[in-house]
Amino acid sequence: MLSVVETEKAWRPFAKNLVVPHDEAGYEQLVQWLDDLIDEVGETG
Repeated sequence: MLSVVETEKAWRPFAKNLVVPHDEAGYEQLVQWLDDLIDEVGETG
């Protein structure tokens, strides 16, 4: 598990690129991005 400091450092590059979807199209785009991310890194658990 990352420490708070490590998490903050890892988070910064992502924070500026994350968005909140405001419509169905934005939601679907975000779902697709997350699906692609899961495919890339694999599922854990």
